[in-house]
Amino acid sequence: MKEYINQYLDRYRKADYYPWHMPGHKRQDVFKDDFWENMFLRDFTEAEGLDDLHEPELFMKDSLEQMQRFYGTEKTYMMVNGATGGILTALYACAPEGASVLMGRNCHKSVCHAVSLLNLKPEYVVPELLPGTDIFADITPEQMEQALNELKKTDRLPAVVVITSPTYEGVISDICGIKNVLEPYNIPLIVDEAHGAHLPFMPKRNLSAVAAGADLVIQSTHKTLPSLTQTALLHVNRKELVPKVERYLHIFQTSSPSYLFTQSMEKAVVYAGNHPEVFDAYRKRLKHFRKKCKELRHIRLLQPKQTCYAYDKGKLVFTVSGVHPAESGTDSRNDIPATGPWLAHVLAAEYQQVVEMAGTHHVILMTSFADKKKAFEHLYEILKHIDSELTEAADKAGRNADQMNHVDSMSVLPDMENAVLCSTGFHLPEQVMTPGAAWRLDSSREKLEEAEGSIAADYVYAYPPGIAVITPGEKIDGQVIRDITQMVETGLNMIGVEYQTDGIYIPVTEPVR
Repeated sequence: MKEYINQYLDRYRKADYYPWHMPGHKRQDVFKDDFWENMFLRDFTEAEGLDDLHEPELFMKDSLEQMQRFYGTEKTYMMVNGATGGILTALYACAPEGASVLMGRNCHKSVCHAVSLLNLKPEYVVPELLPGTDIFADITPEQMEQALNELKKTDRLPAVVVITSPTYEGVISDICGIKNVLEPYNIPLIVDEAHGAHLPFMPKRNLSAVAAGADLVIQSTHKTLPSLTQTALLHVNRKELVPKVERYLHIFQTSSPSYLFTQSMEKAVVYAGNHPEVFDAYRKRLKHFRKKCKELRHIRLLQPKQTCYAYDKGKLVFTVSGVHPAESGTDSRNDIPATGPWLAHVLAAEYQQVVEMAGTHHVILMTSFADKKKAFEHLYEILKHIDSELTEAADKAGRNADQMNHVDSMSVLPDMENAVLCSTGFHLPEQVMTPGAAWRLDSSREKLEEAEGSIAADYVYAYPPGIAVITPGEKIDGQVIRDITQMVETGLNMIGVEYQTDGIYIPVTEPVR
């Protein structure tokens, strides 16, 4: 037998790829002790003289109580199966089976799966798009109030509200304002803060949903703090939810939680809490890097100003435009359009810089305080070189971007007909039945181009980030078909579709013609 995983990862490590992606420790010895070197020696289980994460009485109890005091919560729990387990626990604790849920359409697939398992009736708040991009903006208190007023007219008030903040791209919503809107209805607010575990340690701590008073907050410590992959925290700010949360934690957490995971979570939080200087230095590095990126012409760093409530500047979202010219002496028709997947490939294949994800026209690079000044400087020089090789794409009349005067201070996107997320907003398909009901029906595969009028039997999304283009129970229309087709053709990693020699297939239930 061979160690296939170990051998491949060893080769990958020696290739010296730089991780502009999670986990937040960036494969560095952040703590400067023996933790990373002695994993097996630290791998314990619930034995005599040790403690049980599910029924803590000794040192785990002390650790959790310390976190509770630091974060100012009613309870804080360590999650050893990631934010997904925390999201499932939170929704089961708040929503009885068959209830209504009001959720952002940009919620992660784990929220959608909980909706299907509980056969909840989803109502959606669809965020607007940041100007000039295909990236969701924040969900505002005004949008939430309008949605609740509409639902109240037909006696469909939700049992729970779920939103994502910050988003994958770093957009932060006004959690305190949204919580105030929900207060008269006594509706609990769940915030998927998977990408915001670092926010309580940044200068503006109140940008975290924990400090803003959301009832349940889930953070992935491994994304932006130096913790092992698959670790997360679940924070509870509403006392009456504690018994239900603990009931479902026994279901959605393994009965043998990893001591390595719990140690890495504690070390990450304690280190971050004891070393505010590393976050101050990190903030300064980001500020300097962002200022330099204003010099780039075709690779534009997302720099929201007054277009959303707040923004996590640790997320580096680069939109890309133009074309990469063909080799000298060849036909210009061989020019390569500059897309998100193209930029991600060039960064990895030619410069050993691996991004977190590639969207249709953008890439996301995740940073943490473990990213040093030298890494940012090297990245900028690479981007500057790639940027210098790009040229403007001409429109159908032969005008370039300068002539059209369409340069935006935030980003530039090609004017594409039928874009996945067009500038007018996200396309929301008609919901025919609940996701849970459609999920439970028999399904078959239908060719995408012939599926108009059918009902989707499963979620279809690009992963990452895992935001559904269509959910089970929604009708497949022409725009959905165009969106999915373009996403596939752009090279995104699509989940929920099947590729066959004669085309793309999608799971459907009974057609509605």
